[in-house]
Amino acid sequence: MKRMMAVFAVLTALAPVASAAEVSRFKANGASADLYFEQNGVYTSLSVYQGDQNQSYLSYYQSQCAYTDVSFTCSGKNLYGALSNRDFSLQGKNKATLSTNGSGLSGTSFTYTCTYDTYDCNFQETPISGGTFQVTWNKSSEYSSHNTGTSQSEYFNFRYRSSGSYSSTSAKASGNVLGVSLSNVSGSIGVSKSRSITIEKLN
Repeated sequence: MKRMMAVFAVLTALAPVASAAEVSRFKANGASADLYFEQNGVYTSLSVYQGDQNQSYLSYYQSQCAYTDVSFTCSGKNLYGALSNRDFSLQGKNKATLSTNGSGLSGTSFTYTCTYDTYDCNFQETPISGGTFQVTWNKSSEYSSHNTGTSQSEYFNFRYRSSGSYSSTSAKASGNVLGVSLSNVSGSIGVSKSRSITIEKLN
């Protein structure tokens, strides 16, 4: 708890001076699906959306952190970009599938270390591209929702914005994401309408 509070203090102190640069934008119109899970201390999220002009869009984020009494170090990767609509589809209201080699994806592999006392952070980044995703979502009965408006979430060094409307229902996802096997992890499937997806890098 002490370490987590210290991390929050670092982020709070950095927030007023942090700037954001847009790295990707997509207009979603059609099927959508996402998943999120933590395994052995590694957090993973994946979202995929259909859009116009026979294109879909994928956003992937993965990170893990280690803590000491004076600092914390986080590493991971961020991938995003366009897919063909052949790579992602919704079958009726109960099932969605994703199968892609990710040739249109790009992003970064990152590592950063921040100290608790000075709030200084050291960032290291390497460009990456591509990656195989094979996932099947099956509808579950845990929840359903409809959302209209704007939402925002941050994962340390990236900010995700969503504006528009979408309906979703809970789903369980299984398959393989960048070589990691998944089995019945939490997620959702649904439909987006004129939904703007924006990714910003926090500097």
